[in-house]
Amino acid sequence: MKIETAADLETAKNMGFALDQLSELEIGCEIWHSTKGYTLCRAPNDRGAFECGGDSYWGDWENDKFLKLDTYGENGTMVWVDCDGENWCEVVVDFEYSADEFWSALRDEYPDLAARFGEPLTTKSVRIRESEYQNVQNLTGWADGPEFARNPLYLI
Repeated sequence: MKIETAADLETAKNMGFALDQLSELEIGCEIWHSTKGYTLCRAPNDRGAFECGGDSYWGDWENDKFLKLDTYGENGTMVWVDCDGENWCEVVVDFEYSADEFWSALRDEYPDLAARFGEPLTTKSVRIRESEYQNVQNLTGWADGPEFARNPLYLI
């Protein structure tokens, strides 16, 4: 819902959104529920919020597609939320030192993820879904921590 009038603003305040989001609503804001039941908002200044139970996570919208959160993920990584409330993080791979086995396994086991790096593997970083994070950790040997990794992969 796009809030265009004072009446829209009053309607929005009765739609079951997080209290911290409701207190920031103004004319020009957009609010919606994701298909997963999360609440999201975008202000005219491109600030926004994502709520999945409790207080919201705040950040800045990038390209009208991703909300880059002000807070970091469990692993100290930057976290983005897409318009449907799915979490993403970003990985950076050092191509100079990365082992061929990593790329081969990535192509074989997770072709959709490998495709985001491009061919030949020239992209330095790629945004991945939070649900893909464990797959990348397993491939790189980071499941037990970066000090045990057999292939360098840097999380930012």
